[in-house]
Amino acid sequence: GVLLCFQDAAREEGTGFGGFAPFRQGGAGGAKQMLVCAQAWPEDLRLALYTDKLSMPAGELFAFVCLVASIYHRVPGVSHAISFSDASAAVAAINSGASGSPQMQALLLWFYELCPGLQSLAVWIDGKSNTRSDSLSRGRGEEVVREAARAGWAPHALLPPPGAFDVLRSIAELPHFE
Repeated sequence: GVLLCFQDAAREEGTGFGGFAPFRQGGAGGAKQMLVCAQAWPEDLRLALYTDKLSMPAGELFAFVCLVASIYHRVPGVSHAISFSDASAAVAAINSGASGSPQMQALLLWFYELCPGLQSLAVWIDGKSNTRSDSLSRGRGEEVVREAARAGWAPHALLPPPGAFDVLRSIAELPHFE
């Protein structure tokens, strides 16, 4: 019932968000699955991130919400999510359950609506160590998927929750901080 999640977001041309969770269906002896949620940004959202209309920490938190919610609604029995992220503001928001940024607070509220009762914890990792999530967010996800398959993990691509990009568009008008 515990997910270990790794995610990242980028905002340069041709980028997006991406994350993965190694998962064993049925416990330690079960089939090894690599659950992946990665998408390129629609151009309007990439520009909103690039110009700081949307904060990059909000983009990073969005990656977490999309990955965890897409798994939560497809895998029965998930009760906890532990996120590894190189985004310190997203880590702080996940761990405190709140944010002084209206954009991030709106994403947290969306997360709680999507995943009621899910316990979450975030751990900060150095960006230099977040290489696979970085590859997913920068359009090099096929490398990550091939590596997982070579290691015996069956990759499964997941879509973000329905309307996810519309949620991100709707919060773009909110300020970064109160």
